[in-house]
Amino acid sequence: MILILLTIASSQSSTPDEISADKSSAINESDPVYWYNKGETLLNESVDLDQNMRQEEAIGGYNRSIEAYNKAIELNQSYAEAWNHKGKALRLSGRYSDSIEACDRAIELNPEFSLPWYNKGAAFASMGEYHEAIKAYDEAIRLDPGFAIAWDNKGDALDGLGRYDEAIKSYNQAAELNENYSENKLSIGNSHYDAGEYLAAIKYYDAAIKVDPEDEYAWYNKANALRMLHRNSEAEAAYKKARELGYSGIMTLMEMTIN
Repeated sequence: MILILLTIASSQSSTPDEISADKSSAINESDPVYWYNKGETLLNESVDLDQNMRQEEAIGGYNRSIEAYNKAIELNQSYAEAWNHKGKALRLSGRYSDSIEACDRAIELNPEFSLPWYNKGAAFASMGEYHEAIKAYDEAIRLDPGFAIAWDNKGDALDGLGRYDEAIKSYNQAAELNENYSENKLSIGNSHYDAGEYLAAIKYYDAAIKVDPEDEYAWYNKANALRMLHRNSEAEAAYKKARELGYSGIMTLMEMTIN
């Protein structure tokens, strides 16, 4: 009987490696950096899903990343980076007011941290509150004058307010910081287009196409500008190129009336 009991006890005991792994897991889960890194992994995976039009899966991933950041914050209430990235995940999941609150907490913890100002601006812009977005982008730029995407997004907010000349200046500043930023050239073209400056718009759409010849949006927007100048045959060719590259947006009346 004793031998049987000893055998059973021996079979149920953990190996040294298993004990070590359990201890390591317990240590990791008590480390806020562990949860922060887990949140980052989940957030990056969710962004990829979002970009591939898998929104339902992306939302689930954003929510899991928020849970991970919350764990990091529970373990370290002063973890500004975790508050900032929680704000980013909240914004990308469409919870804009909560995003702004998280970014404000990150700013309170580290007033010299530019990223939460940027994420706060992006949340305001997503809500259509362009004046507040510009204020936040300006703070991000004040703290980091080389923050190209903040300059670019400020341009978007200015464009949204119809302040096209200022938008173009902001886009140009972003372009100076990153000359190969094709999306920036597309944005400059869009501001010129919105201002009725179709030749200037085409110039920037062509610049975007030079950087990325497969940018279907640049081709499509160039076609619209050409159509406004009554250069119909060129517009038709540009529309065709956009469709070949995968453009699947709703056709404008201009495109539908090309013969």
